[in-house]
Amino acid sequence: MDSSSEKPLKPPSDLIRLGEGGTLVEDADEETFDLYSNLANTGSEESNNARKGGLGFLDSHKDTLEIDFELQPPSVPLDSALSPKLRHSKIKSHKAKKSELQSKNISVSIHQDIGALRNRKGDTGSVVWRASLFLAEFLLQQFYFPLPTFTPLINPTLAKTSSVLELGAGTGLSSVLLHEIFGSWTATDQYDNLKLISRNLKENKLEDVVGIKEVDWFQSLEKASQSSHRQEGGEYDLVLAIDCIYNEALIKPLVATFDRYTMRRKTLVWVVIELRSSDVVTAFLEEWLSHDGWTIYRLGEEAMGPKMARGFVGWIGWRE
Repeated sequence: MDSSSEKPLKPPSDLIRLGEGGTLVEDADEETFDLYSNLANTGSEESNNARKGGLGFLDSHKDTLEIDFELQPPSVPLDSALSPKLRHSKIKSHKAKKSELQSKNISVSIHQDIGALRNRKGDTGSVVWRASLFLAEFLLQQFYFPLPTFTPLINPTLAKTSSVLELGAGTGLSSVLLHEIFGSWTATDQYDNLKLISRNLKENKLEDVVGIKEVDWFQSLEKASQSSHRQEGGEYDLVLAIDCIYNEALIKPLVATFDRYTMRRKTLVWVVIELRSSDVVTAFLEEWLSHDGWTIYRLGEEAMGPKMARGFVGWIGWRE
């Protein structure tokens, strides 16, 4: 695979900045081989620790999780990108600015449905997944404390007016933590999971802020086979799927849902997963690449933050 840094791609939007170090995905087998070869070659203690804990759940034993983390202001001076002369002239204002910067604590309560996880066949959306929390921590750090010398992954100016459709929202953690970055956020899942999402939005006083919608992926697959099928993605700028790829039976319905809710040359699809079964990853990429008009780009290793630099992958896709 050729690095896209040699020939920059032009996605329909700069909402997510592709950055450097990423790869244009053109062959599923090559992409999978590359991903798992890199994973085997790292073997760092940090990446091994990140992958501990079953399928990818944060804690599948508690009925309620108290999610609490602290965002730190940058240790790099805000004027570090300026010339020495300009820095000297601004030293007083910098001291005042630095004294105003304080860490920000993020604290939310998320209910889980442990009974559904254990008793409802195929249910994995009723508990919090690591990938959702790790990604949210990183994006919020960039949102609240952007570095002057580092371009954030999410373009904050475009995000303010962008509409997000989250697939497989599960507990609704991502919507609870990330909704404020974007203009609007709609959390979707199968019908049985909507009650849990609603409960968590109410718990965090967001029931009037975040939308909830039933999206059945298998219905998307059925609609795709109908001659009268029409797309429903005109209103969305970003379709987000975090750790939704673990069951091969769901791959075709999921990709059909990408088609259903995206508009050509407008909507971005962002898929984030924790690497587990290589066969499932290959099957997913083969299916996605087989659909007409899709360009798929793998984000660089560090693009989603240090906790996701090993053992996780993020792909950005759009239709020409």
